[in-house]
Amino acid sequence: MSTRTQTDPRTLFHADQHWSAADTPIGRIAVGFSESGVFRLIFPPNSEQILPDSALPPDLAQALRSFFAGESIGNDLRLHLIGTAFRRSVWSVIRSIQPGETWSYGKVAAQLGSEGSARAVGGACGANPIPILVPCHRVVAHSGLGGFTGGLALKRQLLACDRGEFSADQVQEIRP
Repeated sequence: MSTRTQTDPRTLFHADQHWSAADTPIGRIAVGFSESGVFRLIFPPNSEQILPDSALPPDLAQALRSFFAGESIGNDLRLHLIGTAFRRSVWSVIRSIQPGETWSYGKVAAQLGSEGSARAVGGACGANPIPILVPCHRVVAHSGLGGFTGGLALKRQLLACDRGEFSADQVQEIRP
């Protein structure tokens, strides 16, 4: 019988939660963060429903500029990821996939020592609350792109970002 990690509901929402918005080459995104780290990133058009109450923190703005320039964002940015132990382990592996690389769901499962768990890896990708910062768009099906929470057109755009296909002007517009 597997053990499921319980999440303390008090850790889901903090009094110090803030929301910011950033205009990016793919449109306006909304980012939720607290002193615990970034906990949510929302793509257009849903991001338009978020009312920002804070400026984008400088380290987060730099991470987004790096991403849209096709550069690695590194692992220094603090993230507040809430999920099962399996999902968190999948997200950790995904953070190691570099721009321009794609891995299959099966390869991520094998990296975890869980061969045969490709579908579960896909489920973890679909539950990823911080796409871009946990670049699940870099995980593809063995036979093609696979799925993506934001849709396949957005997945293609994000893969284009990984290849540095946006102009420096578009990237530099992302400000704190």
